[in-house]
Amino acid sequence: MMSLDKLVILWTNGDPITAENMVFMYAENALKKSWWHEITLVIWGASTRLVADNAGIQDHIKGLIDLGLKWLLVRPVQKNWALNKL
Repeated sequence: MMSLDKLVILWTNGDPITAENMVFMYAENALKKSWWHEITLVIWGASTRLVADNAGIQDHIKGLIDLGLKWLLVRPVQKNWALNKL
């Protein structure tokens, strides 16, 4: 039987406007309103560069983590850009 209480958001876009107005907005509301039991954000592709280079984006992700967000990042990118501090 498949569980429908977990959500994985695959974030591949490097545009900060998309991050703020779609990815983060949905994740934040879903966490605050308990739309899903567990939410995981997968940071992949161009979004990894945005996270590495933008302190505001990093802060927003940290805030989502404080709300209960889980996150995954491609290991080589995480190591190369020192993103393990999130």
